[in-house]
Amino acid sequence: MAKLKYQLDHKPLPPYPEKDTEEQKIWNDRRQAQDKKLTEEQDALYEKAAALVSNKWGSARAETVQTLLLRPSREPGDIKPLGELSAEEVAAAFLNLSQDQQWNLLSTIWER
Repeated sequence: MAKLKYQLDHKPLPPYPEKDTEEQKIWNDRRQAQDKKLTEEQDALYEKAAALVSNKWGSARAETVQTLLLRPSREPGDIKPLGELSAEEVAAAFLNLSQDQQWNLLSTIWER
């Protein structure tokens, strides 16, 4: 969702300049800036979802908790994926997932 929102709001980069090293440096700098902005968009959406999860019920809440738990981590200082949700609330949401979703979630986050 963040990537689509970003693509709608920003122009795409021109093709990579194969032969001009100065243009390649400029292109790479622009690409890094775009990646940083996209990461900021993603973080903002995850933060918003974490803030709103306590307003949801049943399967909607469980799906949101699952999405937050499956959020890819980039570095140790990443935002807390579940905001202020307690362990009991996470466990209750987990039980509202299907067995396949529970297995997928456990097998994915177990490695972390």
